Amino acid sequence: MVTNILSFLTCCLIGLSINSQIVKPHFVTAKQGISIAPSNNNTIYMLHGIEYFENTSFSVVSENSLFLTSTNNSNIKYDMELSLGGNTHKIINNFDFYIGLQPGLKAMQTKGDLPENVIAPMINVTSGINYYSNYYFHLFLQAKYVTANTLSASIKPTNEFRLSFGLGYNLSQIYEALKK
Repeated sequence: MVTNILSFLTCCLIGLSINSQIVKPHFVTAKQGISIAPSNNNTIYMLHGIEYFENTSFSVVSENSLFLTSTNNSNIKYDMELSLGGNTHKIINNFDFYIGLQPGLKAMQTKGDLPENVIAPMINVTSGINYYSNYYFHLFLQAKYVTANTLSASIKPTNEFRLSFGLGYNLSQIYEALKK
């Protein structure tokens, strides 16, 4: 256990010494991770996203979330979200702090003999941090508030806070390495 912690800290220190100019204009990243909604009986989603940096302070981001499981007896069989919005960034060394707004759509299906399909508008308010540990990968931690209203009687409106974490891929850097 102590060895693992020391190895992690060593990687972090090595990461701090890399060029802080990883994020440049026209930089592209992708990410995947897990989102947990503790306010909604620990509902768990798979998160995927792609982000294009117009410059070092603004990016366009698209994310999708797919419902995996929940600890409550939810009547939701299928739940997928797709959003497109923007983030504003403040980059300090290898840390990228951001906040953003992402409108989108939420598609749901209920369980049962007569499943109901619903598509609802939604909006996300997002804040997070990316840690660029090396040229090809980064780690992310994200807090997100999701709200979506439906006209369905069998599906409650979504108002939940989510914590997300995972691994990001610096696609621009990977592409440059493959060209060489």
